[in-house]
Amino acid sequence: GLGLSAMLGILRGHRAGLLLQTEEGKGTTFQIYFPAAKSALEAATQDRTEKRLKAGGLLLLAEDEPDVLESTTDLLRRLGFDVEAVPDGMDAVAAFEARPGAFRVALLDLTMPRMGGREAASRIQAARPDLPILLTSGYAESEAMAGARNMRFLRKPFLADELRDALAELLAE
Repeated sequence: GLGLSAMLGILRGHRAGLLLQTEEGKGTTFQIYFPAAKSALEAATQDRTEKRLKAGGLLLLAEDEPDVLESTTDLLRRLGFDVEAVPDGMDAVAAFEARPGAFRVALLDLTMPRMGGREAASRIQAARPDLPILLTSGYAESEAMAGARNMRFLRKPFLADELRDALAELLAE
């Protein structure tokens, strides 16, 4: 499936490198290179475009892949958000319903067990149409909902800068 693609997206989000060496009959060796922590933080928060992210507030994150959930939560915190991270759309809707006025923005994966991001976004926006929602997917999903008011789409794997810029645009509307 998407295991290697997801891993590459995580590594790119952290400005990390990947070296693969394959030898027939011996297998494959993966070498992963991460930058020093201070450099990664500077790279994640550096504004390379004119888009300025006015971070802060509580962000609702729904992602079913544990490693992607963890790395995205870490990145969002570095960008300045408080994050409530949940493993699927059903939990995202429950978290939203528990305190609908608390969230500033939501980031929802489209393909998750129990309830996907598309249905979760519809339920959340039915209750609070002003809440900005960023939909993500590694699959060739339809981006139809992304054209709706207060909604955008970001294809996975994404870089830290791409996530920052997408959130900046969404929150500036």
